[in-house]
Amino acid sequence: MPVFGLAVAVILVTLLLAFNYSGTRSLVSIFNFAILLSTLSTLVPYVFCSLAPVLVRKKLGITERPSRKAGIISAIAFIYSCWAIYGAGAQIALLGLLLMMAGIPVYVWLRKDAAKA
Repeated sequence: MPVFGLAVAVILVTLLLAFNYSGTRSLVSIFNFAILLSTLSTLVPYVFCSLAPVLVRKKLGITERPSRKAGIISAIAFIYSCWAIYGAGAQIALLGLLLMMAGIPVYVWLRKDAAKA
């Protein structure tokens, strides 16, 4: 069981609720905020995954065209992901960016530990 990951998630959600709860915000608005932020954090990988077929083919030097069906699916996935990110709003997008940037030191730390092993 990923105890460390679950513990960090619980701590972060508790901090989010503690910082956002005030007399002007209801629990529903805090829940909406948390849902939008978590949805945004899953949509960013979708954007990159929708671009992966094109980028991988370019990197590998594959010149033949992919099937029309694969191209249409990739384009629809990319457009949908960008539309959903836009729909989340500028504040959520900025906070999501900051959240992802906060994960970079953790990633570097874990990569360093993995290289030692």
